Amino acid sequence: MNWELYRWVWVLQSPLSVGTLPSGSLNRCHLYIPARAIWGAITAEVARRSDGHFPDYAVIGNGIQEEIRFTYLFPAVKINQEWKAWLPCYMEDKGLCWQLEDANDDFNNVISNQIFRSRLLYTRPGTSINPESDSAEEGSLHETECIQIYWSPSEEKNNKQYQQIGMIGYVLVKSNSLYIDSIKEIETLLIGGDTRYGFGKLRQVDFSNQSYLFNNTVNLSNSEPIITGRSVLGHTATVKNMSGDIEALAGWDYLSNGRLKGFEKTYWTPGSFSPDGQSDWKIGRHGHWENVNKNS
Repeated sequence: MNWELYRWVWVLQSPLSVGTLPSGSLNRCHLYIPARAIWGAITAEVARRSDGHFPDYAVIGNGIQEEIRFTYLFPAVKINQEWKAWLPCYMEDKGLCWQLEDANDDFNNVISNQIFRSRLLYTRPGTSINPESDSAEEGSLHETECIQIYWSPSEEKNNKQYQQIGMIGYVLVKSNSLYIDSIKEIETLLIGGDTRYGFGKLRQVDFSNQSYLFNNTVNLSNSEPIITGRSVLGHTATVKNMSGDIEALAGWDYLSNGRLKGFEKTYWTPGSFSPDGQSDWKIGRHGHWENVNKNS
């Protein structure tokens, strides 16, 4: 079975917050958009476009999972009229860093995670309102991290202008998919938290055929597309011979009586790598990367 590979580029139209584990009163935010969140937003958009029918989210969501695989969306900047992604990478002497796409071994295009977060995020205060007193709920004051619309200027003297923040990822599609045309037609997408208040609005600016996935080779002729690379660009279940960070993931599965699930596994985070060199990976239905080597 053949697959097709597309690269898509989105531009933020409003602040974006895809939450992760909080720290005290701070609701923290991922610096990328996980594939599962993309799948949910795409499913909702495609289902609502069904002509004359009530949206069948479950059927369309399962169909998209069968025919399409999404990578994570990573922050991007426009350089010489071309969008380039910033990708997570772990370095043994520095920990988590972010490297500009196509930078190769140019360490001038590598930023520490702390500096990268300062250029990407801002926080907004919030509180819960007590309906009886119409005042702030006791102990509910908090702050929420958001990805802002523009990059904060760097400290370089020649880089003081504000630039829009983009998001770049890839879509792998089975040939003759029933859903690809509907996805191509989506111009704007709402994703993440507080979308009812206007947050998480993205506008699509490019959707084009590609041969490589973030410079990694891809075999598109198998039953599942196989990506060959040293680093994973999605969460992957714990395997041997990896370096990076590990975290537990959980989420609400509303099709199973709203039970919280996902704590049965821990995952290597995006940017983790294999010291042994390149490995073969496939992307599962929920966007997690899976090592094809059964001995791992």
